[in-house]
Amino acid sequence: MDGGQSWLAAGELPAEPDDDLISTNDMLIGPDGHLYIAAGRSGPDAEWVYRSTEPVVVANEPDAPPTSERLVVYPNPARDFITVETDADEVEIIDVLGRVVLRTKTGAPIDVSGLPVGVYVVRAGTESRVVTVRR
Repeated sequence: MDGGQSWLAAGELPAEPDDDLISTNDMLIGPDGHLYIAAGRSGPDAEWVYRSTEPVVVANEPDAPPTSERLVVYPNPARDFITVETDADEVEIIDVLGRVVLRTKTGAPIDVSGLPVGVYVVRAGTESRVVTVRR
C-alpha cells in the first residue's frame, strides 16, 4: 500500500492484479490496538490482510456531551437491507471518504443493495456504528 510505512502485510500478498478491482472485505481494530483490513479480488488465493504498523487512536470528540441515545445496526455484514434501532429521527450512511451516501427517516429497514461493497458509518444523532456491505 505505501511501502510498509503505515501498513504491514499480515497475510499473503497477491501478485500484481491484472486490472482486477481490489475491494475491502472487512476492517476492525484488533485487541492489540492495530487496524486490520481484509481485502480481496476475484480469483483463487486472492484475499489478504493488512495491519497498521502503529496502534490506532480511537477517541470520542473532545468536549462531546454524554449521550443517552442508543443505536443498534443489524445485520452486519449486510447484503440488501439493514435495520437501525435508534431514538433519533434520521439516519445517515457515510462512505469511507466522509460523504453522506444515504439519508433517511428511521422506522423501516434501509435498502443498501444499491451501495458499492465496502465499509460504511451509520450515524444517527450523536451515535455512529460501522457496517460492512457485502454481496
